Amino acid sequence: MKRKFSAFMVLFSALFLMSSCLKDDTTEVTYSDDTAVTAFSLGTVNNVLKKKYQSDVDSIVTKSLTSYAFTIDQASRLIYNEDSLPYDRNVAPYDYDYTAVTATVTTKNSGVVVLVGKNTAGNDTLLSYTSGTKYDITTIKKLRVYNASMTAYSEYNLDIRIHQRNDSLYNWVSDATNSIIQDFEDVRAVAMNGKIYAFGQKDNATKVVATSDKDVAGWNEVETNVAFSADAFKSIAQNNGKLYILSNGTLYSSSDAANWTAEEGDASTLKQLLGYAGNRFIALNTSNTISSSVDLKEWKKDELAADTKFLPSESLSLVSFPSTVNESTDIALLIGNRAAAYGDSTATIWNKMIEYSAGSKDEPWTYAPFYINDPDKAPYCNRFAAVAYDDRIEALNNDGVFYYSTDKGLRWFKDTKVEIPNFQSTSKFAFIMDSNNYLWFIDATTGRVMKGRHNSVGDKLN
Repeated sequence: MKRKFSAFMVLFSALFLMSSCLKDDTTEVTYSDDTAVTAFSLGTVNNVLKKKYQSDVDSIVTKSLTSYAFTIDQASRLIYNEDSLPYDRNVAPYDYDYTAVTATVTTKNSGVVVLVGKNTAGNDTLLSYTSGTKYDITTIKKLRVYNASMTAYSEYNLDIRIHQRNDSLYNWVSDATNSIIQDFEDVRAVAMNGKIYAFGQKDNATKVVATSDKDVAGWNEVETNVAFSADAFKSIAQNNGKLYILSNGTLYSSSDAANWTAEEGDASTLKQLLGYAGNRFIALNTSNTISSSVDLKEWKKDELAADTKFLPSESLSLVSFPSTVNESTDIALLIGNRAAAYGDSTATIWNKMIEYSAGSKDEPWTYAPFYINDPDKAPYCNRFAAVAYDDRIEALNNDGVFYYSTDKGLRWFKDTKVEIPNFQSTSKFAFIMDSNNYLWFIDATTGRVMKGRHNSVGDKLN
């Protein structure tokens, strides 16, 4: 009986509710005044594939922007992206068209979204929002979300950040001609402590000039307390706020390029100082092999994994950078030419892993040969000067052609983003990088001095 009675009561209740609904055709709904944006993201952007030839037409493809995260600051009613969108103009082969971008806006309590954009007169105008519609996000600076009854709204400032420069381009920022540099028969240079020091061959000796790393034209001769040999300009290095030069079998150091002090160690076996890499100085020795020293007092011959006849002897560059795999490890590259009599068609490159943690093993120098038909070889040039630059090696040859390598010198490609205007072929130049990622070209043939950098690395050290 109890079970039958319970079933009857459930049925009666259902009928009562149904009859109540039939008595009135209207239903009262209450809307909340509380609304907010809970999520914001961009969808796709139009990309214009620029025509390659005059007879071609531009084509449009789309690119997803969903990987660019947006932050919603509810307290200050601000929506913004920390990682800026790519530069929007003239990025070959595409132009990013930010006048045609989709967006997704999620709201609380079914809020209605309205965008605040600009009309053709530049005045604010309200744009209805629909998912999947393309908008000009360069003009939309605010976003409103109304409650469902359209009686109240919350307004957000919309800060869609876009890179304001083309990161794929290279810019020369300074170009000058200097008579002091032009008087040099040849030149090498180093950057240190906000200055550029150029060591030039002149009157059968090595002279020193200097300028601020912000002034390509302000060179002044530095009077030195030591008379350096004619070929000493090739044997310069800097480390930890000091300059070093090898002259007539003696190694000197200075903090200002004017006052030089002879180091205590015996450098009589050294032929050319190459530079500093890892935790040591590296040099070619009179036995036509490589020596190194961690304290400048004792120089030891490094082990070579190939015959010494493959060592370069001319147009030498020592490049080093930290290993991305092992701690307390640098990778050093020696880049240059063998004598012309060998008939090489490529530059010569050796590399070495320099480990300086406690108990680490000293690795030998390894020869990295190129082959005649290798399309990505380092070219044989009268001058092929290389520097470690950001995450790659950048090099310049005597014909004004720039090359780069992203795999530690194994493959080389022409850097078509860089070009020296009105370049005159020369093999008597210095090519270095300063502490602000500017590359310097210092030409002893014409006295021309230039500095510039890739936009992509412009802010990394600033």
